[in-house]
Amino acid sequence: MLVVQWINTQYLFSTLDNVAYGSGSKITQNITGKIGVMQGNASDLMTGLPLQSVYSRDTEVYHDLQRLMTVVYAPRKMLDSIINLQPVLQKLFGNGWVQLVCIEPENRKNYLLSRDLTWSNTH
Repeated sequence: MLVVQWINTQYLFSTLDNVAYGSGSKITQNITGKIGVMQGNASDLMTGLPLQSVYSRDTEVYHDLQRLMTVVYAPRKMLDSIINLQPVLQKLFGNGWVQLVCIEPENRKNYLLSRDLTWSNTH
């Protein structure tokens, strides 16, 4: 889930503002030190996705931007214990970058984890 969230965030920010968070056009890129690219020979280091990877035309994106939702078939108590031990998960769920839905094996009901890290029944 963490890796998918990183990929999802990279697409999100590269699409929202490709100049600031993306890497501009592939046409004039130069690979720089295996950590990013530069536009031409004298730009700032750019580490996001190129314009051609997120836009099919000047104003048409390939994908609708969405935050990640993860669905897990596991007891809520188990998920709570994992989340309580992992500050990264607390930040991702607490800040709304990832939504978590739990399918409780005992009653097969769906529960959504809210940003205050409490569960609510989704009916």
